[in-house]
Amino acid sequence: FATGNVLLRRGMPVQFMDGSYGEARLSASGKGMGFNVGTMFRPIPALTLGLSYRSGISFKAEDGQANFDVPTALAEYFPSTAFSGAIALPAMGTLGGAYVLHDKHTFALDANYVFWNVYDSLNFDFKDNTDKLDDLKSAKNYKNSMIFRAGYQGELMRNLFVRGGLTVDLTPVPDGYLTPETPDADKIAVSAGLGYRWKGLQVDASFLWVEGQ
Repeated sequence: FATGNVLLRRGMPVQFMDGSYGEARLSASGKGMGFNVGTMFRPIPALTLGLSYRSGISFKAEDGQANFDVPTALAEYFPSTAFSGAIALPAMGTLGGAYVLHDKHTFALDANYVFWNVYDSLNFDFKDNTDKLDDLKSAKNYKNSMIFRAGYQGELMRNLFVRGGLTVDLTPVPDGYLTPETPDADKIAVSAGLGYRWKGLQVDASFLWVEGQ
C-alpha cells in the first residue's frame, strides 16, 4: 500500500502590470496497491543470486485542487477548481548476484529493467472548463530502461570495512519529451564509504556523487 502527494507548478503566458507572469498550481494526493515477489538461492557457498519483481502502482487523484494566479481581467477564465487524474509508477524486475572472496571481499552486481512504457501521458480532468481552460493532456511516451549497479565491500582490518559502488541509470525519456517533473537524462553515480563495527555497534559513513549525462 503506497500513498503520495504531488504539487505541480507551471508558468502561464499571462502578464501582470509589474511584468511578472501568472502561475498554475495543481495539488493532489493519491494512493495505490502493489506487490513485491522475489527469490534467492546459493549455487555454491560463495555465490548468492537473486531475482525480484516489484509491480507497478497506479495512483488516482479524485480530489485534486487547481489554483491559478492570473490578472483580475482573466480570473473568470481560470477559476479555482477541482480535478481528477492518475499516474502510473513503473514495475521493475531485478537480477543480481554477490560473490564473497576469502570471507573478506564481497563483489555485487545487479541489473534493473524498469517498465517505464506505462507512462505514456499525463492527464488532468478539470471539473470546471472555460474557453481558455481545457483539460490537460500531455504526451510522455516513455520507453523501458535499464539500471546497472556494481558494488564492493572489503575488510581492511578487523571490524573496519571499505565500500565502493558504481551506478549507470539510462533515461527512459525519448528525444523531444524532456520535462522538469520526471527523470531527464542518463546518470552515472559513484559512491564510497567506510564502516566500523565495535561491540555490537556499527558506524557507517558514505559519499554519493551523481552526474547527469
